[in-house]
Amino acid sequence: MRRVVYCHCRLCRVQGSIATVGVPRRSLLLLARDTLRSYDSSRRARRWFCGACGAAMYWDPIGEPFVAIFAGSLDQPTGLDGMAHIYVSERPDYYCIVDDLKQYMGPMHTVDGAAQDGGVERGPEDTGPLGRIGDPA
Repeated sequence: MRRVVYCHCRLCRVQGSIATVGVPRRSLLLLARDTLRSYDSSRRARRWFCGACGAAMYWDPIGEPFVAIFAGSLDQPTGLDGMAHIYVSERPDYYCIVDDLKQYMGPMHTVDGAAQDGGVERGPEDTGPLGRIGDPA
């Protein structure tokens, strides 16, 4: 599994989970499917959840070689750690990002962690004139 990516897009926040772990599609092994349900959350992705309890399980980006498991659905201990924040441009005003992980204004769609959005990549060394994104004023 990859390291945890924190997505701040509206769809992930509404789904109830911003922490995801990408795994190669061919590696996804589901032990039970009887309560697994899905819906098309956009033209580019399908989201899967437990039909019995409503827990978000993973999202499936159409045409990509990976799926993104919601970290909250994994049993503890996971041994995972954070890698980056994506879609920080959509972060709401009720929380701040205060860690030193890289921050991307849009998506980060690679397994090796390289930015593919052509946008701004921000980390602790690039705070800009107002500090890190989401730092209190």
